[in-house]
Amino acid sequence: MTETNENNEKRFGEMLAEYRASRRMSLREFCRQSGADCSNISKIERGKMYPPKNRETIESYAEILGITDEKELQVFYHAACLENNIIPDDVNKKLMPAFFRTATKQKPTEEELEELIKLINDA
Repeated sequence: MTETNENNEKRFGEMLAEYRASRRMSLREFCRQSGADCSNISKIERGKMYPPKNRETIESYAEILGITDEKELQVFYHAACLENNIIPDDVNKKLMPAFFRTATKQKPTEEELEELIKLINDA
């Protein structure tokens, strides 16, 4: 595992450690509140172990860390998904078929294009 992903964005563990530090929360205190194993959280923060895949677990971590802004929460969650090579469940999966058809030079339908434009404009 590496310090940053291919887009030079922070890893989930790095973000977790920074949020913890900003709240002046020890690793033990975070683990006490989250019910997580200290050794595993330490490994996640150091990039030696993958983050949890479960959205509820990530959201509970965010709550403990005081992440209340919806965009910050999304970045936190997406970082975990990226490291786990999974598509975040909040991504509009109806557009994924259109994306892959386009990537393979198959033309998406007009409706799919309109949905994609709406999604891009809403981002």
